[in-house]
Amino acid sequence: MTKDQREIDSYLMLADISGYTNFISFNRQEIAHAQHIISALIEAVLDAAAPPLEVNKLEGDAVFLHAEEGPDAAVRVAHSALDFFTAFDAARRHLMITNSCPCRACADMGKLDLKVLVHHGRVLVYRVRLFEELSGFDVVLAHRLLKNSVDSRRYLLVSKPAWDRLMMTSPVESENHREVYEGVGEVETVVLRIPPDPSLPPPVVAPARGVTRWKDIFAKHAAEFLFPLGLRKAPTWGDQHD
Repeated sequence: MTKDQREIDSYLMLADISGYTNFISFNRQEIAHAQHIISALIEAVLDAAAPPLEVNKLEGDAVFLHAEEGPDAAVRVAHSALDFFTAFDAARRHLMITNSCPCRACADMGKLDLKVLVHHGRVLVYRVRLFEELSGFDVVLAHRLLKNSVDSRRYLLVSKPAWDRLMMTSPVESENHREVYEGVGEVETVVLRIPPDPSLPPPVVAPARGVTRWKDIFAKHAAEFLFPLGLRKAPTWGDQHD
C-alpha cells in the first residue's frame, strides 16, 4: 500500500433519481430544461448531505457518497438518508409550483422520484492526481444493489451490515428483502418504502408536440411578415387583438 492509499471502514450511499432514463429519452427536444431539472434535484440532495458524509462523485442521475466509520457517523448517515427525501421533495415541489413552462420536460418532472441505498464495508481510498477514488468489493456491491427487484420508484434500501449499525428509527415499516447477484450470491437488505410527497402539486399539462411545433412556425413567419411593416415587435402566441 502506497502513501496515497488507505483502507477504511465506511458507509457507502447512493442517491439515485428514479425515472431518469425515460425522462431524458422522452424529452430530447427539451434537453436544456430536462437537465436543469435534474441538476436542481441533485443539488438539493447534495445540500442535505451532512458531515461526515462526503460526495465522492456524481454519476449522471446519482450521487455517490461515503462516510468513514467514527463517532456519531451512524446517526448522521441515518438522518441524511431520510433528509435526502425531504430535500428532494421540497426542490421538486418548488420547481413545479414556480414553473409555468408547458414543455414536456417541465410537465413530466413530477414523474421523477428518489431511491437511496446505504451499505457498509471495507474500502480502499486512493488518489489519481486531484481525484479521490474508492475501490473494493463493497464499492462494487453498493452499485450492484441499485439494480434490485424492489417494485417501487421511491424507497430506502439498506444492506444488512449497514442496518445493524444504523439502528434506524422511522415511522415507515421496514421489510426484510433479499437479492441474488452473480458472483456475489445472496445479499440481505432492509427496505423502507418512503411515502410520496402529499404536497406534490398537479403537473402542468404539456401540449401535443405537433401543437408546439406549429406555434413555433406561426411565430417565426409572423415575425418575418410583420417586422418589414415597421412593427416594433411581433405578437407572441396568444396575444389578443381587437
